[in-house]
Amino acid sequence: MTRAKLASDIADIEGFKEERKFIVEYLEPQFQRLLTAESQTVEFIKYEKRPDRLLASDADLHRHAKDHVQAIAEAIILVDNLGAAMKRDMSRDIAIEIRA
Repeated sequence: MTRAKLASDIADIEGFKEERKFIVEYLEPQFQRLLTAESQTVEFIKYEKRPDRLLASDADLHRHAKDHVQAIAEAIILVDNLGAAMKRDMSRDIAIEIRA
């Protein structure tokens, strides 16, 4: 990003486009992972809002305990997946720079 900013500052259009392309290619897989995890979570929430499901406003947690245990386990996995999807890919040097 620093190189893209520098190219922009000196009006190096081709250099800026090249750096921008590199940045987009670097970030795109990370964005796709996050989008997939988010989509799975939204689908889970929509499904569990149905009658007699975990997130139904009138859910009877005792009557459907076995289903709810499964749904809770799935929710935990989805939250874990969201957390993992939010983790950035970075080189060791960048990780050190962020921590310093």
